[in-house]
Amino acid sequence: MLVLPFESSIPTGIKVYNLEFADPKIIGKIITTSKIPANTPVLVNGVGTFTFEGAGAIASSSNLRTATANEDMTVSAARNLQVGITGGVYIGIKAPIGSYYLTTNNGTFSFNRVTSASQPSVSSFDGYLAPGLATAAPTLEITLDETALPVRLGVFSAKSVKNAVYWEWITYSEQNNAGFDVERSADAKKFEKIASVKGYGNSNSENRYTSTDLFPLKSTSYYRLKQVDLDGTYMYSSIRSVKTEM
Repeated sequence: MLVLPFESSIPTGIKVYNLEFADPKIIGKIITTSKIPANTPVLVNGVGTFTFEGAGAIASSSNLRTATANEDMTVSAARNLQVGITGGVYIGIKAPIGSYYLTTNNGTFSFNRVTSASQPSVSSFDGYLAPGLATAAPTLEITLDETALPVRLGVFSAKSVKNAVYWEWITYSEQNNAGFDVERSADAKKFEKIASVKGYGNSNSENRYTSTDLFPLKSTSYYRLKQVDLDGTYMYSSIRSVKTEM
């Protein structure tokens, strides 16, 4: 895994993938633009030593923040970010409990679930699968797809505002994107669609989406996005939880 604070050219000899969750495995979608976007954790596949070069100022991101790695431990000044299902760090931390960390066993790569009994360190400019995936499997296999990723989803946030829940998310590019369904759950397991937002179809620029749940569940509601292509295929975002005071 790799995350960079600047846009970088992809060196000759390696392939770079964005990651998405397709229960019960992780799909790596190859990046075909020859560029690694700034502040976006990606999977890098190659053998040897490579130099990642970029031009211009180091990019800032609304995803980048000073935060704790998880609710069970405090990390001082840990600079981390989340994009889609991935998390990345610029100062090393322990992988958050409930996340998945890339490991290898006899030459086979997979993501293993992080528990309190096994909490590996995440090095600077490394990444992991963020907590909130709709699975509790101990291991997630990786399948690499050489076709282009139709929609690159960025930050997805949900917050309580005056007894309602406000959602906001962005995309960095879209191809044949019909739109998004916002789904809600009381237990993070069984979801139902409560809103739909039309997509831009095809776009190579950043797009921002918003929607609101005017009647959230009492106590805690769980939300996820279902991105739907024009041909009916779909993918899910990671899950967000919001506690409301009714």
